[in-house]
Amino acid sequence: MLTDKIYLSTVSTSEPEDIFSSSRSLLFTDDITNQHGDNSSTVLYRSSQFGDLKLELADPRGEEARRLFSHYLWNAGVQLAAFIEEIEYEGSGSGSGSSSSSGLGEEKGSGEEKGSGEEKGSGEEKGTGEEKGSGEEKGTGEEKGEEKGEEKGEEKGEEKGEVDWKVRGHSVLELGAGTGLVGIMASLMGAQEVVVTDYPAEEVLANLRVNVDYNCSSSSFSSSSSSSPPPVPPLLPPLLPSPSPPASSASSALKNININVSVQGHSWGQLTDTFSLTHKESFTRVLLADCLWMPWQHGNLLRSIRWFLAREGRAWVVAGFHTGRWDVRGFFEEARVRECGLVVERVWERDVVGNERGWVEDRGVEDRDVVGRKKWLVVGILKRLD
Repeated sequence: MLTDKIYLSTVSTSEPEDIFSSSRSLLFTDDITNQHGDNSSTVLYRSSQFGDLKLELADPRGEEARRLFSHYLWNAGVQLAAFIEEIEYEGSGSGSGSSSSSGLGEEKGSGEEKGSGEEKGSGEEKGTGEEKGSGEEKGTGEEKGEEKGEEKGEEKGEEKGEVDWKVRGHSVLELGAGTGLVGIMASLMGAQEVVVTDYPAEEVLANLRVNVDYNCSSSSFSSSSSSSPPPVPPLLPPLLPSPSPPASSASSALKNININVSVQGHSWGQLTDTFSLTHKESFTRVLLADCLWMPWQHGNLLRSIRWFLAREGRAWVVAGFHTGRWDVRGFFEEARVRECGLVVERVWERDVVGNERGWVEDRGVEDRDVVGRKKWLVVGILKRLD
């Protein structure tokens, strides 16, 4: 499960509120944690390649700054970091991707690209890609996209093929970075240059610098990965992920990687400052994790993406539905995206277990289920219109 990658290093407490908070996953087993940590705890991301990445959280000053929620790590950031880290390279082509990064891809039996299903046992094992195990549409390849209820004919994740989450050699910009996890992972995975940005509040930028400095130097990285995981707070379930790799493995993973990562303040849509003017169309990868919950900022966010995105670049967007699907869906509206000089290349949904389905703007009752919708993320890829 996605959330198994995260645990907290906190000061032990006997306060009833803290004990209750740490026990929620036992008391309410269906209620997925979608935000992690606070300014009193350190979040640790369990990396399969680099050991434990240590993330401090900012303490924003003032109510207005706190309403931007940069002082949490959200599941969208965990998922995008996992996509980037877990890609498998095969040759110099588009990349095979791991099973966690299919994007409703070939490995799930697209129907279009697997023919009539004869190659894969009439498709019974793979399904159609969009319906994964629905049990109703097995293997003809003609039933692609046919789903029950409100999903039939409405899903927009039809584009097939695997996603290449490769960042090695790319210039990378992270918008709305929060803890900086995604940009940090991009730098560790070999990006040529990484700039992590968030709104220009000094306490937020200072915290980003702390996280970047700690995780993106081989010396501190080696020592952090060799340490034992912190004890699990009382009443929390046991951690299931594999142990972190030893220091020697983590150090070798960093070998020959030219880490070039910096922190920059940026307000979405404000493009006349020195940084914006000197970096126009400079980034081949623009990364966004959990930046879509403010619908009044969608236009500004799209304008920033288009401004910084290189001609052949891609923007990778992952967002949760914690404030409601209605707050998120406007970002992907075709007219608005095209007005900003962009186009949605692909969009789909993924849950914390790894199940995927096509993107739907309205899922009715499911959208009103606060607990249920926390399990799902929307994943989108944008490119320039020209």
